[in-house]
Amino acid sequence: MPAYVSHSLFGEWVRAALAEPQLQRLLERNAAAFEWGLQGPDLLFFYGILPPRLDHRVNRLGSRMHREAVEPLFHAMLQLLDGACGGQEAVAAYLMGFCCHYSLDCTAHPYIYWLQEQVALELPPSDRRGLHNQLESDIDSDLYLLRTGATIDSFSVSTALLADTSVLRAIARLYQALSRQVYGAPVTEKQVMRCFGSCYRVLHLVLNRPGALVAARALDAVGFQHNRLAAHVRLAKARREVLNREEKEWRNLQTGELSTASYLVLEDLARSLAVRLIEAVWLRLCYPGEAARDALPQAFTGLPGFDFGNPARGREPHA
Repeated sequence: MPAYVSHSLFGEWVRAALAEPQLQRLLERNAAAFEWGLQGPDLLFFYGILPPRLDHRVNRLGSRMHREAVEPLFHAMLQLLDGACGGQEAVAAYLMGFCCHYSLDCTAHPYIYWLQEQVALELPPSDRRGLHNQLESDIDSDLYLLRTGATIDSFSVSTALLADTSVLRAIARLYQALSRQVYGAPVTEKQVMRCFGSCYRVLHLVLNRPGALVAARALDAVGFQHNRLAAHVRLAKARREVLNREEKEWRNLQTGELSTASYLVLEDLARSLAVRLIEAVWLRLCYPGEAARDALPQAFTGLPGFDFGNPARGREPHA
């Protein structure tokens, strides 16, 4: 999946494309909730990422969200939005960011999985661990350089993301409810709350900071997991060409479909999907009496999973 910086840049781009001024203002008022939403269920992968890992339940929930059908997930999220009290705006902003994360994941994943397979052919088995994350990290580095003209060490993870604990608790309670209602594998609010701090600390470590790669490798050695954290270290320049700017042909490993789309073209396609999903959430928020509350909006039906393009998955619909 695309990583933190790619999703953050994508969210800014999507927000600029939204036509409704009141919607724009809602996202401005709830900037932290929207930014966390842009990271989607990736947040859960940060639980216990720094050794020693306490248990795997939270990480497994993140994995299930990525690989299982998304209609039940979005249906439950919209119903929880309907029932949110007090923090409904923050939950709505989070869900809108989550829609951005989903849109970029399901659109870019087919290319990334193909790229991963091609690069793996050039590497010894011992160096393939963490390759997916390493490619995501390289996309972060090159995309940030392309969009801003600066190297990724200038990207700032704002402390404001952790400032309002009421927002973090609202998000944690959302995941707690989803874990029970959709997946039957409960996690606690306290467990999800741990993910925010871990995510913040790890990002400060891996964003091309001096000594980041050495520190990450040392932590990997402590946990006896080669390339677990080191694969997330963003370098000033990507290790290889990852954006397919020459538009070479690649194949969706799940469907067999051929494409020459660059990562930048895929981003554009993902933006259209994200705007459509966000507008559906906005309508749900603004006009609660206009549609049956137990119905899933048409915008969310027939969608592929986050992990679309993974050759280990069965055939899925296209977005």
